Amino acid sequence: MSCLRPIICSPPDPRRRLPAAIPAILLASLLASLLAACAADTIAEGPAGGAARLVGAATTAPEPAQFVRDARPAGTPDFVPVGVTPAPRAEPKRDEAALKRLEAELDADRDRSKAFARRPVPPSTYDGSQPPRPQPVPKELLPE
Repeated sequence: MSCLRPIICSPPDPRRRLPAAIPAILLASLLASLLAACAADTIAEGPAGGAARLVGAATTAPEPAQFVRDARPAGTPDFVPVGVTPAPRAEPKRDEAALKRLEAELDADRDRSKAFARRPVPPSTYDGSQPPRPQPVPKELLPE
């Protein structure tokens, strides 16, 4: 039987086939991602989390140091609360005079920076040629 369609009947091109290591790499990455998923707090307490801890993919959070516990206010949670309005600030708002002083200081800083950027810069004396070599040190100045 002759092959009328050479594309279908021709043997596969070895350059177009996937290397044999690709499935092993994909399986290893899938296994690693599954073990990493086991490191989540909710899963880490179960048997999958124990297996993940055995292979080093999951860890348990250590207790904070004493100075950290002392610095935290009593009754604060270990997480950032979402949707909870924080307590109002202890310091009062700035009055109009303080705002005007701050604004004047910032404007002065901005104007000083702009003036520095606009200062005249002397033109360069470099003409594009190589600088001459320095003169050798006189022999009478060299140590003996």
